[in-house]
Amino acid sequence: MKRLYICDTYYHLFISLLKCINDNSENYLCIASDNKNTMLKNDKDLIKRVKKYKIFKEIIFFDFSKEQIKNNKSKLRHLKNFLLLNRISKNEGDKYKKFDEILIFFDLSLIGKVLNREKIKYILLEDGLDCYKKNYNNNKPSLFKSCVKKMFYGYSYMGDSKNIKYIEVNDVQGINIGRKKIVECKRIDLINKLDDKSKKIIQRIFLKSDFKINSSKKFTLILTQPFYEDGYLSSEIEQVKLYNDIINNYCHGEVIVKVHPRDKCNYIFDNKKTHVINRLFPVEVLNFNKDIEIETAITISSTSIESLEFVNNKITLGWDYLYEWKK
Repeated sequence: MKRLYICDTYYHLFISLLKCINDNSENYLCIASDNKNTMLKNDKDLIKRVKKYKIFKEIIFFDFSKEQIKNNKSKLRHLKNFLLLNRISKNEGDKYKKFDEILIFFDLSLIGKVLNREKIKYILLEDGLDCYKKNYNNNKPSLFKSCVKKMFYGYSYMGDSKNIKYIEVNDVQGINIGRKKIVECKRIDLINKLDDKSKKIIQRIFLKSDFKINSSKKFTLILTQPFYEDGYLSSEIEQVKLYNDIINNYCHGEVIVKVHPRDKCNYIFDNKKTHVINRLFPVEVLNFNKDIEIETAITISSTSIESLEFVNNKITLGWDYLYEWKK
């Protein structure tokens, strides 16, 4: 069984490692990037560490970060992207037909469109923990946009493609995605299967050294999200103000800010007891460190907060908080 995992975020790689580290199949890793997302491709140290532990037989790269249409608001962008897609598919399509099984997390990406253009069947994994349960309706475009995207690409939102074999989710309860076959694979079960050695390997891949915290202090953990990058806020200044307001209104004492990997804001906080930690790793990796204990974690809508075992109290402010704050 030749199995390919297509990843373009640290979370995707984290889940792929959980599934592969004790799997005897012939697993391959594809690091995909376009002009919106080059995180993994640019993290050369991470790639070296992944190669070092030989969990994947080979790492291949799908890199069109310099070629994708940059004017995302252009009225002709779908036509230009479609012509680009045809050219890339002719050059790249056959590369993915040799695999028995392809697993992808975000099939709206350029490589996802290539798979669909070539009618290559694939398994769709959750882009984030329980994302189909919590964000599925936000994922759907308007009727007009849906028709335009289907005309050019054959599908318009995650879970819509006819080339999906099935969708793998953490929890099937409360999920209704049309007529698609849904398969449950609980993330906690993947973690529980790991021995201490495997957990240490995954830690070493993402973190150069152990993350240390003085557990005698009551810390509050803030998980940021790339709202400016995703178009929900108008500027980086506005996003910095958002998280300053959250810290000033909800936090007391020491605060740790875990910046989302795609969040590129330069944070300066009013609270002098606020510490910003390295953004280039999935926060779920900290579950493998038994010495960490944090009193409270706060996010607006990040699903990763639910998986944090070292947090006593979890607060999700919700999208309504963001909308009201903007007013």
